[in-house]
Amino acid sequence: MGGPGRAPTARRFRGILPRMSFARILSFLAVLVLACGRPAGPAETYRQFAAAVRQGRADVAWTLLSKESRAALDAAARETARRAPGVVPPSGAGLVIGDSAFGSRPLKSALVARESEDRAVVVAEVEGEGKREVALVREDGAWRVVIPPEALAGEGGGQAP
Repeated sequence: MGGPGRAPTARRFRGILPRMSFARILSFLAVLVLACGRPAGPAETYRQFAAAVRQGRADVAWTLLSKESRAALDAAARETARRAPGVVPPSGAGLVIGDSAFGSRPLKSALVARESEDRAVVVAEVEGEGKREVALVREDGAWRVVIPPEALAGEGGGQAP
């Protein structure tokens, strides 16, 4: 039988399992599945987005943007590439970072202010700056950051939300 320093034997496990009720095992497995399988909420999604932007990880930030924001960034990139061929790639993925990664400050907090079935507003505060509201939408079961049209038009100072 397994003594100190030895692996437990099948006989030992057979003695443990009957003591655990089937309901307790199912409850444990249900909690485990729910905890592991739950998609990120709006505040966590924005934290991931802000970290990706700060780290210059356009690929990650791009996946956390709404479809509408990605389409608008792609259109802006194509227009910019048309005006300056060979200087700017015709993909919005590079624009999502822009100059935001350089000198950006860490996110101090991101809290959900309002949330409905498919829309949310997160109040984000960056160290040394004021608070701002960021809109998110639920797409395909996951929260995505919305870049406001005025930021895409250049009024947002070239920085992602």
